[in-house]
Amino acid sequence: TDGHGADIVFDHVAGKAFTDGLKMVAPLGMIVSYAVLGGMPETDLFAAMRANIEKSPAVRCFTMHTYDHMEEPRREAMARAVEFLGGSTVRPAIAARFPLAEARDAHALIESRNAAGKIVLKP
Repeated sequence: TDGHGADIVFDHVAGKAFTDGLKMVAPLGMIVSYAVLGGMPETDLFAAMRANIEKSPAVRCFTMHTYDHMEEPRREAMARAVEFLGGSTVRPAIAARFPLAEARDAHALIESRNAAGKIVLKP
């Protein structure tokens, strides 16, 4: 950013560093937490938000399951996501590629939590 901060931060790790995201958001910015791969935050979230009060930060916990019983909004959200990803330069980070025969090694890498990106199995 230009020093302004990020309007939105998507966080799927949480854990010890979750509240560090509050330092990255722009005024009125938001952190969206959609998984806790690193465990629950260890810092008092409300205290960290108050420490960054000049930005009026927001935190939202999100799951697609919110849409489980809302067929039309779910269909619309998925269509927008497919449209966005299909026409953009967004590319997932690939941490490793494994032949399907080495799926056990791929799973071990996932469990080690040392992979920064997707693990791809090739047939």
